[in-house]
Formats: sequence, structure tokens, C-alpha cells
Amino acid sequence: MNPVDRNVLTVVVQEVFETMFFTFVDPIGEDEMGQVTSLPGPYFHGQIGVKGEDRKRILDIFIPDEMTGSLTETLLRKEDNKGVSKEELIDTTKEIANMVLGNTLNKTHKEGTQRLTTPTAELVGDISPFVKDSGVEHIYFETDWGIMVVLFDRG
Repeated sequence: MNPVDRNVLTVVVQEVFETMFFTFVDPIGEDEMGQVTSLPGPYFHGQIGVKGEDRKRILDIFIPDEMTGSLTETLLRKEDNKGVSKEELIDTTKEIANMVLGNTLNKTHKEGTQRLTTPTAELVGDISPFVKDSGVEHIYFETDWGIMVVLFDRG
């Protein structure tokens, strides 16, 4: 990922979390993350693709499960995890992936035909092998609930 696109994606992630959820996420440098050997989870994994320009690109976002619970409560205006179902957590994760990729594309591709795929989400455990072996750059964010990871542009 070129530095401009990486910067745009980083800013978009911060904007989505700040404006939609009143939650601050701070980027962590690759040098700091080089010392991390494990991301045990559990995490909610959201994934969405974009088709266009003769290729498909994919955005993956890994959000700590407790963070997803808090975000869902904020989004649905529920308190103390009352009535938050696994399906609502999955829907929140899908919506976050959709907002991040949609806003990133709006800021980086003013022209052209691109369309988003349907987002997917699931609860996963240890993400260390997936993140470390993905072959793409990672953007890590420090949150009040642990480390959140965003991957983009594989495929």
C-alpha cells in the first residue's frame, strides 16, 4: 500500500470510530508492533471487498470482542450489554467494515467504477497467524480494549 493510501485509511478508521462511536483509536507504528508475538483474541473479524479496475481488493478488520460489544451498545443505544446478541455484534462489525472501506474509496478514488461486495463478519480466536502471514501491510491501532488490526489490498 502506498504511503498516501495508508495515511488515508488510517485517518478514515479514526474518523469512523470517533464520529460513529465516540471512541478513540490511536495508530501504532510497525516498529512498536514488531515486539508483539501474539494477538490471542477473541476478535470480531469483518471483511469486505471492492471490485473494479480489473482486480478485487479486500479490507479485513479485527476488533477485540469486548470493544465490539461496547460499539454495538453505542450504535444501538443500549447500556450494560442488555440485549446485545451475537447477531447484533456481527452486524456492527459488518457495518464498520462497510463504513471504513466506503469512506476510504470516497477519499482516494473520485472517478471510476467500483462496487463494494457484501460484508461478512465472524467471531474468531487467535489472529496472530492470519495477521503475520497475510503478506500485506498492517495498520495497528491501540484501543481501550486492546489492539485492533486493519489489513487492506490483498487479492
